[in-house]
Amino acid sequence: MKDSHTLTVISNQTTSSLATTLFRTHFDMKIFYPAGDTTVRLYQGPNNEMYRLCLPEPVDSIIFDPGSWLLQTNTVSEGIPENDIHTLFRVFPNPVRDRVVISFKSKDKHKNALISICTVQGQLLLTQPIEQEQTELDMSNYRNGIYILTVSNNDKTEVIKLVKE
Repeated sequence: MKDSHTLTVISNQTTSSLATTLFRTHFDMKIFYPAGDTTVRLYQGPNNEMYRLCLPEPVDSIIFDPGSWLLQTNTVSEGIPENDIHTLFRVFPNPVRDRVVISFKSKDKHKNALISICTVQGQLLLTQPIEQEQTELDMSNYRNGIYILTVSNNDKTEVIKLVKE
């Protein structure tokens, strides 16, 4: 392919115990370009696999296993618990389309609190102080994908996976 870009993916299948056998399976990758997106299905054997994909243009972002059929969230982003176990705040709706609400569970926990949103690659997109017990953020200009939302105050820092659709 003339003027193409190459994406190399190295995949390794592992198990949680020695008694579990490895098997041939597939996984999807959703690739986002400036002009749109596409989904690619790759087949994983029981050993290490290397894939080289020729892409027509530079890639904005990639989501592995967009349907969460194969990978668990904590294996992709370790240490990020699900929304319902947070003690500091609630986030809704998640997934979000345009606006997301961050609501503190206890009075005055929002004082001296700071919110930040990062990509899963670690790029900081937003940092702002929280002024009220309930804060609404406009995410309509964010691309679809997974983001890391961090809320911290004087006592605690909590992190959540935020999905933008």
